Amino acid sequence: MNIRVRRETIGMNQQELADAAGVSRVAITRYESGQRVPPLDIAVRIAAALGCKADDLIDHKEN
Repeated sequence: MNIRVRRETIGMNQQELADAAGVSRVAITRYESGQRVPPLDIAVRIAAALGCKADDLIDHKEN
């Protein structure tokens, strides 16, 4: 699961998530599009705002 999928699943828009996590909406857009990777402290705040663990937002792919 990633940030966008989790956010949409719980019915939250980007601005609501940004406000809850204390970051800008532009930052959320960049994290969701893969243009940027959030630092760990921000990833934890985003996960808390989404009601999950930061690890739940990471796409785990086997090599």
